[in-house]
Amino acid sequence: MSPTYDASVSFSPRNWSYVSSTRIMLASFCNMQVASEDIADKVAMTAQELLENAVKYSASQDDAVSLDFSVRDGLNVVLEVRNRARADKLDQLREQHEQISQGDPLLAYLQKMQRIAENPQAEGSQLGLARIRYETGCDLQLRIDDDVVTMRVEFPLAS
Repeated sequence: MSPTYDASVSFSPRNWSYVSSTRIMLASFCNMQVASEDIADKVAMTAQELLENAVKYSASQDDAVSLDFSVRDGLNVVLEVRNRARADKLDQLREQHEQISQGDPLLAYLQKMQRIAENPQAEGSQLGLARIRYETGCDLQLRIDDDVVTMRVEFPLAS
């Protein structure tokens, strides 16, 4: 059995620039541990999309946004992003998650892009969530405890 590798990053939503730095660090870490550039790119893109949402919809600029990453026994990569979200956005997040989790991932992604094209000023498209599901083929798990949102994605390493 292969060892488990873990990494965690936590920062204030004030530090938006940390999202890009975290993506680069995570891609490098993942590439070294998994030895798959394809998986590393998918994990890094997923982390960036989830962190951007967490920062954008944080309840406060002072509450930490956190990312936990692990490679488990050489079988899968697990990515979790956690934050306190604005209460007025929780129902919207649940609805968006349900929409992108149903049916064909490509169709969900195209519908989100069409919505943006028709109404570019609309807030909260959740295009990033649809992108994750379409480009990675992975399901997004959503957990909301009071105002704490956790988005989890597992990337299988074996075919």
